[in-house]
Amino acid sequence: MGDRVSDKLTLPAQLERIDDARRWSSSWAREAAVDEDTIQDLELAMTEALSNTIRHGYGEDPAQSIELWLDIDGHRIALTILDRGQPYDASQRPPIDFDAGQEGGYGLYLMEQLTDELSRTPREDGGTLVTLVKYRK
Repeated sequence: MGDRVSDKLTLPAQLERIDDARRWSSSWAREAAVDEDTIQDLELAMTEALSNTIRHGYGEDPAQSIELWLDIDGHRIALTILDRGQPYDASQRPPIDFDAGQEGGYGLYLMEQLTDELSRTPREDGGTLVTLVKYRK
């Protein structure tokens, strides 16, 4: 099922740099023979996580940075995202009304649906550690 991959990427907190993260992660995943459905799910979940971090955690401050770690083995692909921005307070998460056609607010829901494991851990020194995991088929 492909060799083990472990790599790190640091990006400035800019929305236009999300594509760089997508290319980086999908390139490694394809090299490790991860199936396309898994790659696409992880890319979309990562896009949502990075967008939330850049917009809400950092207030779109391009002077800030985000660290990403990718770990692929024979059983799973894991992407960890570390920011040092404003932590997300899950207790403030408004309910989603799918019938109302609301704009926005679906990011965390999508991340939960697209991954096999999702963890969000506030850090004592500020920021959040998010880990997205997909099991290989």
